[in-house]
Amino acid sequence: PKEVQLQAQLHRLSLLLDFDKWLTVESKLANLKLDSLRTKITQQIQTAVDLLLKNNLAFSQLPASYSVYAKLNFAISLNNIPDEQFHAQAIKYAESALQTAKSTNSQRLQSESFGILGKLKLEQSQPYFEEALGLAQSVQAWDLAYQWQQELGNLYKEQGKYKKALQAYSAAIENVTLVRNNLLSTNTDLQFSFQEKVEPLYREYMRLLLADFNPNLSQVIQTNERLQIAQLENYLQCGRLDL
Repeated sequence: PKEVQLQAQLHRLSLLLDFDKWLTVESKLANLKLDSLRTKITQQIQTAVDLLLKNNLAFSQLPASYSVYAKLNFAISLNNIPDEQFHAQAIKYAESALQTAKSTNSQRLQSESFGILGKLKLEQSQPYFEEALGLAQSVQAWDLAYQWQQELGNLYKEQGKYKKALQAYSAAIENVTLVRNNLLSTNTDLQFSFQEKVEPLYREYMRLLLADFNPNLSQVIQTNERLQIAQLENYLQCGRLDL
């Protein structure tokens, strides 16, 4: 089936990009044997992208929800390739995903599309994240809401709006706590990327708390304890611990 073929191509591209990222790090550590392998992987990435771009019509032939996720998946992969042309293509696919999501009247799909566009359009990201957050909250999609609150927290911190950043991080942590039981048991992506996605949320919140002229140390300690419990639950993959 076309949808299975497309999904396989998208996953293959994502896997190649992850492998390339690993090879880049290893090459910098003077592992010269991997240089030739990285060249081959780079060529395969280009071939995989060309195949998906050539097969553009397949995205529109999928059922609407599948089409949205396929386009967003491809947009994320394209954005991970350091090339301005691919970045422009990534925005194009994310915008197309948003239009498809709007046709379904699904707030969740629209929220994900707005959120990805916020990550792609860095100079205009705030209104996209705000729209994504509003849509996620309207359907109580807390697993999405915490991501957009975290992104907004990062933006506020960069803008020097530390009070708003603290509020955004705090709300994100509450939402992570709210849904962590389901996330840890069903979302394998989160299990594998806990250190990349969830840990920084707690750590940035604690850094901001400690940066205050008169830091609330009890709040820092409490947040650190919550992080340690979350790390343990993620490691054991046991759901919520009743400590």
